[in-house]
Amino acid sequence: MEKRLTLSFSRLAQAISKSPLRRDTLFVVLLLFYCAIYDYPAVLKRGIFGFHQWRQSDGLSIAMSYYERQVPFHQPRIYAQIEKDGHLCDQAVGEFPLFYYITSKIWQVTGPDLRVLRLLHTAVTLIGLYFLYKLAFLLLRSLFWAYVIPLHLFSSPVLVRYTNNFLPDAPALGLALIGLYFYFLYHQNRKPTYAVYSAGFYLLAGLLKITALLSFIGILAAETYKFYSTKNIRQLGFFILLSLFPLGLTATWYLYAKGYGCSGAIFLVESLPIWNMSFFDILSTLNKMLTFPLPASVPIWNFIAYGLLIFYLAWNWRRIPLFYVSLTGTILGGVLLFVILFFQRMDVHDYYLINTLICMPLLSLTFVKSFPEIAHKRAIKLGAFLLLLLSTWHAALANRLQFNFSSKTAALALTMTEWEKGNHYYHYHLFLDHYQALEEIGPHLEEKFGIQKNDLIVSLPDPSPNITLFLLRRRGFTNFWYGNFPSYAERLAHFRQLGAKYLILNDTTLLNEEGIRSHIDSILGRYRNAVIAKLR
Repeated sequence: MEKRLTLSFSRLAQAISKSPLRRDTLFVVLLLFYCAIYDYPAVLKRGIFGFHQWRQSDGLSIAMSYYERQVPFHQPRIYAQIEKDGHLCDQAVGEFPLFYYITSKIWQVTGPDLRVLRLLHTAVTLIGLYFLYKLAFLLLRSLFWAYVIPLHLFSSPVLVRYTNNFLPDAPALGLALIGLYFYFLYHQNRKPTYAVYSAGFYLLAGLLKITALLSFIGILAAETYKFYSTKNIRQLGFFILLSLFPLGLTATWYLYAKGYGCSGAIFLVESLPIWNMSFFDILSTLNKMLTFPLPASVPIWNFIAYGLLIFYLAWNWRRIPLFYVSLTGTILGGVLLFVILFFQRMDVHDYYLINTLICMPLLSLTFVKSFPEIAHKRAIKLGAFLLLLLSTWHAALANRLQFNFSSKTAALALTMTEWEKGNHYYHYHLFLDHYQALEEIGPHLEEKFGIQKNDLIVSLPDPSPNITLFLLRRRGFTNFWYGNFPSYAERLAHFRQLGAKYLILNDTTLLNEEGIRSHIDSILGRYRNAVIAKLR
């Protein structure tokens, strides 16, 4: 019986493998199935929910400013008003705002529907995974590994979380995967057109997130190795000149962003290396990194599996084609260098690690390509498949807890620590208890309370520049940036001097603060936990 099932499955796999249409269709169906089990249809309806609402609102405020204020592409704005050199500044940008701008143009037709940006980011990321599947089949000619490698990447909790999100890191990875596919086409037949396509996609990826260029740096190393083996100076010269296109234009954009308006106050525009930290700060950050960002990217079982894989490849590196040694080794070195250069932000910023995940499929491709006699053993395939199932289960529950926390779902999350569950619980209820009221009342501020679009407001409490301001769709001030005014009385007095007319609280206990009450002229209304007041 077992032999018959194995034979039937083998025949089915061969039939699918021989038909590109069947092969591609099945993979697309698997991707859509994964989207369903990750609860993406329900997530589409959400606003800035879950982890890193701070960073989500920064990007969305740029998109909304494009839509509401019709500012030029190269002059994006945010809602937060930052005092700089005696003037208010709301000009800020980090990554290239391509998708924010495209979203704003679509909104001209559909209205400001946040699903547009979620769908754009999701589509680009899924297309990238599709091209990773194409690359895996191109190199390995194995239906099993062509499916497992990209799906295993898509089971990383951090990638699952931010694929259907407002941050640009996941679509940047998707574009890099497309660029990697076209590079390998160039690597196989040396047609310059493929190299141009690759450079173009890597340019878009790098503009969205500079860490997406990690694999491109690996490609440059691999091309340099090829020169030493072929001595073809024309091919190396062509590729180096071509590389100036993504590397040079990406560097130019980030130099522009660094000097644009008050970008440095909102976005990270320089490195924060480990050597500027004290020994105790390093230990504290490392502990936090091992508690959240790293497990949120690579669960412990995958971390162990890839650690063993790296050890095996390093031990047997002489049996690996030097092209793959230079490519994969350079990328692993780049990941380590990135972590060192931005170590001060590795305590909570899980999404920083999204583009470092590129090393996972490349390690797998290198292993299967170099050691097919081992990779195609039944035990190895079974182990890879079980790891995929476990990772998918873990990622699905983690994503559902973020957007729909329930005790039942939490009880099923056997692979998650209590700390992780507590983190999901905190962010879930933070939005429900404080921010959801602002999201619901924001569209009605003008008709119910007379707060015009150009009226500056103060929104408290909010440690971020844009979360509550974005929810309210109003420009103004929060607790962010104005820490030199330690008391609420001093801070509100300063905001009034800067032109603030209204105060919106998402915590009613703040009405007990004398420093706040003394600046209120009248309370215009209440909505759930929100209080809307006019300043004196």
